[in-house]
Amino acid sequence: MTGNPHYFIALPVPQTIKETVSDWQSDLKESLTYKQWTHKDDLHITLKFLGSVSDDGLKNLIKELHRVEELPMLSLELKGIKTFGKPSSPRVLYANVEKTKLLAQLVGKVENIAEVCGFDKEAREFRAHITIAKKWNDHSLSLPVKKILSNYLNETHEFTVDHIRLYQVHPSRNPKYEVVKSFPLIGGG
Repeated sequence: MTGNPHYFIALPVPQTIKETVSDWQSDLKESLTYKQWTHKDDLHITLKFLGSVSDDGLKNLIKELHRVEELPMLSLELKGIKTFGKPSSPRVLYANVEKTKLLAQLVGKVENIAEVCGFDKEAREFRAHITIAKKWNDHSLSLPVKKILSNYLNETHEFTVDHIRLYQVHPSRNPKYEVVKSFPLIGGG
């Protein structure tokens, strides 16, 4: 028997941003090898990874997540591509999202709701990002990663997000993430 399904809470990104990041992926695949490139339909900004959640836990979480609906929609900015991990072989390649006061407020609210529902508080500092690729596939590069990514340093794209989503993870599918429920923010749908 397998355990309960895994879930996470995230901000969806608009189609225009998905297209931009997908174009970046196409360009970068020529010079960087990662084992996993995020499917265009799976691009998002994770607010809280929950892991395994029971049916009762899920019902309680959905009930509590309606509390985010008292927060305003967000104006965000995508700003370049960065990495997590060793500079010479970064484990994650991501589109950087500038942290705003309203985004920090939303993250705090989501963290508080999750904690009330029995989930562990996140120990790491929140870094807003959209994962482009992960699992470095070691090979010899003609240029250092930093040099390859320098072309994207000054790329900025503004966008708004008017809701958050609860997603279920389906590891054997592609795309992997299924929307379970959306929660509108003030000014949003």
